[in-house]
Amino acid sequence: MDVVEIVNVHRGRNVAFNVFSKVFTDVPSDQTDKFFAVTAGHMASIAASSCNSSLLNGAGLLSAVYGTSDFENADMESTRLARSRDFTKLFALNEVSLYESVYVSPEKLIKQDAWSEVKAFYLSNFFKRVDDDRTIEDHVSMELQFMGLLSKNIAD
Repeated sequence: MDVVEIVNVHRGRNVAFNVFSKVFTDVPSDQTDKFFAVTAGHMASIAASSCNSSLLNGAGLLSAVYGTSDFENADMESTRLARSRDFTKLFALNEVSLYESVYVSPEKLIKQDAWSEVKAFYLSNFFKRVDDDRTIEDHVSMELQFMGLLSKNIAD
């Protein structure tokens, strides 16, 4: 791999991490579906020109879920209610926690040791949430944003 390829991989990782961050932020909406569709199309084209079996597998899974590899023309609206129910059942009703501290601590509470560690790690890497963002630092969407920032910084 040459430097240009490495830079492009990290630019792609930045986009992918930010897309996944949006996916875990809230229930699906028209706006997030459009954002996902455009990005998934780009990710699928990158996977198609790659020898990376994980990328190819991921693109195949996305195609299977949406019934097409033409994401920009996929009928996202017809599946939005079902996806919203799944999101609510899994995350809003706490079948699965979106917070690392809840997931890893014996007490299953927010703002435990993992939160403190993540917050300190963000600080040491000059990452700070936007002032009006009330998301707790160890929320999976915030951790994915941070991974995107690291990938962007590497690419830059």
